[in-house]
Amino acid sequence: MDGELLDVKQVQAYLKVSERTVFNLISRGELKGFKAGRSWRFRITDVQDYENSQRLKAEGGTGEMRTIEHKEEEPAA
Repeated sequence: MDGELLDVKQVQAYLKVSERTVFNLISRGELKGFKAGRSWRFRITDVQDYENSQRLKAEGGTGEMRTIEHKEEEPAA
């Protein structure tokens, strides 16, 4: 399975993002891929590496999910 290749549509489905987002990730260098003719291809391991990097970012690198505290605003006087 390590050598499995995905196309853009499969990456979209895997990451649950839009086609535009996939191309933005490529252009920013966040997702590794290569052109095969006129089509993009991605190794499943590279897509999983991207997914894991995003998970670590969301977890703050600690292995625990970060929570955002909601601060209620004081009513205007």
